[in-house]
Amino acid sequence: MKKIMAFLFTLTFILGLTGCSPQGTSSGAATSVGPGSAPDPGAYKDGVYDVKQKSTKPGYEEALVTIKDGKIESIDLKRLDQNEKEINYDDWDGTKGGYPNLKQYRVDLAKAMLAKKSPDVDAISGATASSNGWKAAVANALSRAK
Repeated sequence: MKKIMAFLFTLTFILGLTGCSPQGTSSGAATSVGPGSAPDPGAYKDGVYDVKQKSTKPGYEEALVTIKDGKIESIDLKRLDQNEKEINYDDWDGTKGGYPNLKQYRVDLAKAMLAKKSPDVDAISGATASSNGWKAAVANALSRAK
């Protein structure tokens, strides 16, 4: 009885996976952008989009996203205190009191998002809260640029 149940479970699992596999289109091209996919990089309105994202820590993460010719041209990430004043990154260079190196992390994260043309990149270990805040701010800016 146990072997029959195990066989039926395995068969159901395999059939379930087969039924969930993606189906191609007749042209072979994707017809829509799904979650986690990079949006069409030429689909944005030109301008500078400034978004402040409330942080899980006191303060904000800010993203300034510049769109030119419908594409992401630059991303500038900032960490703001509770009064929306930019922090002194020399105090956040990773050498003082166990604070993460936000001075470098914000540059690295912006480069990764710019290279991918998407906020869908890995968070930086050691600055997960700030990374996630910056990613959300960039996503919000791109949403506004649609």
